[in-house]
Amino acid sequence: MRFRGAFHAHSSFSYDGRDSLERIAGELRLRGFQFLLLTEHDDKLTAESFAGVVASADQLSGPEFLVIPGLEIRCWRRPREQWHIAALGLRKWVPRGSITEVVTAIQAAGGLAIFLHPYKHSALLNPAELTIFDGIEVWNGKFDGFYAPRARTVRLFRALPRTGRPPYFYCGHDLHAIDGTAPLALEVESDALNVESIIAHLRHGEFYLEAPGGRFSCQRGPDLWQSLYLHAMRAAYEGYRLGARLPLLGAALRKGRDTIRSVDPDDE
Repeated sequence: MRFRGAFHAHSSFSYDGRDSLERIAGELRLRGFQFLLLTEHDDKLTAESFAGVVASADQLSGPEFLVIPGLEIRCWRRPREQWHIAALGLRKWVPRGSITEVVTAIQAAGGLAIFLHPYKHSALLNPAELTIFDGIEVWNGKFDGFYAPRARTVRLFRALPRTGRPPYFYCGHDLHAIDGTAPLALEVESDALNVESIIAHLRHGEFYLEAPGGRFSCQRGPDLWQSLYLHAMRAAYEGYRLGARLPLLGAALRKGRDTIRSVDPDDE
């Protein structure tokens, strides 16, 4: 069976999450997702409060929808350069530390370490630094937009050794409220919907990404034609953002956007 998952989400357990985990899980299920990879900020959580996150995830999980607990952990590459790492599939607290210490602790606990929103650093990164991760969030719906990732982040991913081993290509929502859900999904084909099976498929690179540009492999990323489509969408999106800053054109663009969003397909 094919299961669709939403990666990178923050509920009200996080300091900046606006919706309850129960509401997020319920809405994602209605939108055709079967699992959620939760990444609660570690800023105001403790080992004890994270145990509450795990308990809530267990309570909301069932045969048709699965909530997989996890964290977003702050680390420092150097004093003024902060990295964020997603720890997926955790059931116990992982404290902050150096990047290597945190990644090692996540993996030792049976979790997956995903480097989040690398677009902030991609012009300065050496691809060799990233080989310790299980995945890289090449496409972040909140900051890159829903239509295409940033070209330089894709180039960073393509510069990694393609050996059939991690890090793999991830697309995430960076959801802080249910209205931030992006048209992005991780697709896993599995006989069972449970934490062990989903994490195992992610660990071994046995999943695909579903995005506006099509469906592509987590190991290779988009192919040539998909890349051309994504480049075109990126250019159109950046053009829209530029136009939206202009007084008259911006007002017209925003009105058109709001009109499109207000159309209910069921009414047509």
